[in-house]
Amino acid sequence: MVKGEIKIPNIVEFVARCRDFDERKKTDPLYKMYGVASFLVQNSWGDAAGMANGVSVLLVTWNWTFFNKYGRYNFDYLTACIAGNMRTLGAYLNRDIFALTDADDPYINNLFGKFLEALRSDTKEAAGPESPIAVGKTLHILCPRFFPLWDRETALQYVGDYTDQSAAKYLAFCKIAEGTLTELAKHRQFAQLVAETKKPPLKLFDEYNYSKYTKSWNI
Repeated sequence: MVKGEIKIPNIVEFVARCRDFDERKKTDPLYKMYGVASFLVQNSWGDAAGMANGVSVLLVTWNWTFFNKYGRYNFDYLTACIAGNMRTLGAYLNRDIFALTDADDPYINNLFGKFLEALRSDTKEAAGPESPIAVGKTLHILCPRFFPLWDRETALQYVGDYTDQSAAKYLAFCKIAEGTLTELAKHRQFAQLVAETKKPPLKLFDEYNYSKYTKSWNI
């Protein structure tokens, strides 16, 4: 098992960064794609192609740099992967990160590995490079309360280089997210933030990480 580092944020900074994130992204059309993707996935649930449309809205905007450089993934492969794992995805749709246990390890590893293969860039001649970051985005938009988003900067902060043993690194990141949010949930300010924003705790965790590690915003 790959170990990661749990860094419990200061609750005041956590809340401040989440609120600052909302202000900065309020008028940004790129950020609006998250809501569009989420709407399409949830309103197409059970229809693998419709769900893949929602996933693709997120990936071709938020992960465009990778796929534009290496080649886009095959939409049919993504659809087939969703269809083949619908039962497992359905089980995680109705759970949140606080319910994560070691019993989930093989299921998360399996899902990650299958989506890693399905989302390989298509170079026409052969399957291209893998994108562990795209897999994290995909799992999150499919089951946003259970699977955390990550990007390169955030992954490096918590689990280091994710290009090797990427499934194990993502699993470690899931456990870090669970441990971090469990501690933050002890604070009244956190409960207030969740109630006011109506966002899943995992989305707030992503916004904090994006503010602090991806963008290094001063607040």
